[in-house]
Amino acid sequence: ALLLDIRYLAIDTSPNRPSTGSLFFTDASRNLVRRLSPSGYVHTIAGGLDVRRRTSSGWFDCTDGVGRRARFNGPNGVAVGPDGSIYIADTCNHRIRKISLEGFEVTSFAGTGRMGEADGRRSTSSFCYPRGLAYHPDGFLVVADTGGWRIRGVSLKDDTQQASSSSSSLSSSSSSSPPPPSSPQSGVWTITGTECHKRRTSSRTRPFGHYPHRNCRGYRDGRAARAKFLSPQQVCVGRHGDIYVTDTPLPSQNQY
Repeated sequence: ALLLDIRYLAIDTSPNRPSTGSLFFTDASRNLVRRLSPSGYVHTIAGGLDVRRRTSSGWFDCTDGVGRRARFNGPNGVAVGPDGSIYIADTCNHRIRKISLEGFEVTSFAGTGRMGEADGRRSTSSFCYPRGLAYHPDGFLVVADTGGWRIRGVSLKDDTQQASSSSSSLSSSSSSSPPPPSSPQSGVWTITGTECHKRRTSSRTRPFGHYPHRNCRGYRDGRAARAKFLSPQQVCVGRHGDIYVTDTPLPSQNQY
């Protein structure tokens, strides 16, 4: 098999599943998600090479679909959920995508596709070039939102059910303190990193987009929102639930 641009991978370690022992990885340059079986066979489970297609609304390359009919735009981080579903950080589409284990159907799981920082329901939240992705045993995804300089959490539970259960628990105990950022919450939330309200600008030297306030990013240790990141790239979860992040600037960091 021809392997071109392999950066992120995940192994399905759950027992008693057809995909047990399989290695899933993304080929970012060719916009493919691929699988290496325990027998050593490599095949593409989702994505296609003809990713940029012209539509009435402009360039569009975030098509949901089954297998090779789906489209990605710079897929990077990959994680395997408890039910065997595969989650992809679709970086240049600013979304988290989901691939079902049965039939490899690709759907948009979180993010509107517009670059931003909004927390909330998965369908209305926004990301900014998400890259690293990992599954946390408490039942949520950990996302390195590289362009937003934050570490985000994405619940795997249904937004409506999670929201209703959260509201009922709050009404039953009004004096209870809010859960820590790293605990499972509804939809999408910020685990750590300084919140940054970016301003939209355009110039001849920079493409139209979001650019940072000078205090948004940096290297600073601290709790939750006190911490700062420069360019969080990869994330992993330790044996006791601790989250580890690689924070390395990109050569093209000024685009964020």
